[in-house]
Amino acid sequence: MQVNENIEIRWTAPLNNYESLDAYRVAVESSSATFIEDLTNCDASAPDIMAELRCRIPVAVLVAAPFTLPPGTTVVAKVQARNARGWGPFSEENTAGAVVITEPLQMPAPLRDSDATTTTQIKVDWEALAPPEDGMSPVLTYNLEWDGGSDGETWAEVVGETTDYLLTHFTVSSGTAPGESYRFRVRARNSLGWGEWSPVATVKAATRPAQTPAVATELDPATGGVRATITAPNDNSEPITAYRLEIAHGASWSEELASCDGGGAQVLADLTCLIPMSALLAAPFELVYADLIQVRAQAANAYGWGDLSDPAGALTVRTTPATVTAPVRAAGTTTTLLRLEWAALLSASDRGGAAITSYNVQWDAGTGGASWTHLQGLGAPALATSISITSEVVPGEAYQVRVRAQNVYGFGDFSAAATISAAEEPAQVAQETLSSVVSGVGVVLSWTAPDPNYDPLAAYRVLIRQSDGDFSEEAIYCDGATDAAVLADAACTVPMAVLAAAPYSLAQGAQVIFTVASQNTFGWSLTS
Repeated sequence: MQVNENIEIRWTAPLNNYESLDAYRVAVESSSATFIEDLTNCDASAPDIMAELRCRIPVAVLVAAPFTLPPGTTVVAKVQARNARGWGPFSEENTAGAVVITEPLQMPAPLRDSDATTTTQIKVDWEALAPPEDGMSPVLTYNLEWDGGSDGETWAEVVGETTDYLLTHFTVSSGTAPGESYRFRVRARNSLGWGEWSPVATVKAATRPAQTPAVATELDPATGGVRATITAPNDNSEPITAYRLEIAHGASWSEELASCDGGGAQVLADLTCLIPMSALLAAPFELVYADLIQVRAQAANAYGWGDLSDPAGALTVRTTPATVTAPVRAAGTTTTLLRLEWAALLSASDRGGAAITSYNVQWDAGTGGASWTHLQGLGAPALATSISITSEVVPGEAYQVRVRAQNVYGFGDFSAAATISAAEEPAQVAQETLSSVVSGVGVVLSWTAPDPNYDPLAAYRVLIRQSDGDFSEEAIYCDGATDAAVLADAACTVPMAVLAAAPYSLAQGAQVIFTVASQNTFGWSLTS
């Protein structure tokens, strides 16, 4: 049984077998399951102990080496007696009996309550002691002390010494200064007395940063990227160690760590970062042209992350330009000069939301599209929407040409390739080759076919001078567009009756005067 701060071990005298007993030996089981005598407190050969058949061992001895019994442990002992014939056997070990009861064990250091500690108050928590940490006796009070900012030089009661206190938390709301550090320690008392002080905990009158103000965004004129600028919030007496900047995409928010790592020294120092527009077009954001760019930020210090800023941003996503319409052959193209033009990109969506800075033109130099060479707009900007090509142009050859537009975000896709031939409208029919000869009842008009300029002749147009000096086209007998014979022979026969009738109204014996123009894919020649 336990008597105050001692464990009392009692036994009954055994049969002495007709020889007086002269000693006892009491052995107590240690935490290592070995039995050890305590000859200082329980020398059972002492007359008084032999007379009373009991001894008392202080609990302090049993909880120390070599016994090291923890609170709550049943004290197990065995006893043997001796007479002149020698020692008898040890008794059976007890299976029930006194349990070690001590002052409460040392408590863990109190903890800062992160949710309630601010720059103006400190809340600390501690763990309630339960068996066996309570010494196997209910805790009567918890005593919290602090140093009041004295760096541990002096200590004062906060709660629990003069008046019992069984809660496991306390808030100090006076006597603190923002950013100052204070030391706390706690101990418990049960019926046997006070346990040891806990290790000291240092708590600062500080907390996580305040909510970050809305992030400002603007377009960077040099790169077209989004410059996000953070306004530092109140750090609440603990230096800010990181920022987190997130960008919205659908219902989700993600960081762009490659260009805006708020944990990096650069962003932490400058409070700004430049996010390439290309990053917003890629995963995980996958924004598209004209999407609203919304950002938010929060700051962190040693006590955690502050609240996120309200989402902000009025900028929209810009992109590379749209695909330019394929270039077309322009007036002035000849057998040695290619002239092309294309439509400028004018709408905001076609321009990708930014100004066009160049049109890049490529041609295949007659390779059938096997290879492409830049003609303009790659090294030096070119904003013209037409181009003339004279170098390496071979008459009659076909060339492919394509164009793409550039803005601050880069080049858009190339247009479809346009095929342009180094050819032009036919040459003028030589006047000296014109001939009109009477044949039977008609007049045969003939001429020499002109140079087609590398594109086959497709039609002739014959105009005969009327009696009043004007010219009229003879589209029936000299239809060079649908009459294959006229096209092949470069000649046609007009009946006399037709020439005498309107609109020609030529008199008998009048000279038949006519002109000829020819046509190919690229247009009509000059009239002879």
